[in-house]
Amino acid sequence: MHNLYEQLTECLKKQKNIADKILEASREHLEALKKNSLEGIKNTAAKQEILIGELAGVQQLCAGHWDNIKNELGATEWADSESLLSFAPDGIKNELQVLIEEIRDLTAKIRETNEINKMLTQNALLFNKRLLTILRPRQGQTYKGDGAVDKRQLNISRLNLTV
Repeated sequence: MHNLYEQLTECLKKQKNIADKILEASREHLEALKKNSLEGIKNTAAKQEILIGELAGVQQLCAGHWDNIKNELGATEWADSESLLSFAPDGIKNELQVLIEEIRDLTAKIRETNEINKMLTQNALLFNKRLLTILRPRQGQTYKGDGAVDKRQLNISRLNLTV
């Protein structure tokens, strides 16, 4: 039983490590959005995608460890982590509680950073749409919703572009 809790501890450490990297990548993405760096935005988005894939794999592994502990204890499938932790050896129990709390905190910080990133991205898209409306009134977007090229008649811009 002790070994199962040690395996879970190691798995949660991996999960926390990846969550740290995701938070760092989210913050880098935020900086790239602030600087309007297309290359930075692409790089950090790709980095986040890779890390999220890694995290999904580690979460499945951790879920397997939780299931092994449930089976060993004969607990129902609806048993929560707190009830399962009550059977852990004292040293490991404290470490697990700290890890779980740290992962929850990291998750909240990632959510918050991603919410800010979402708002900045929406503002940038809105700005671009308004700019296109000024430069090309009644023309609209270059592409339609289905991805096809919009071939409407060009209208005269409100701005004198010959200057």
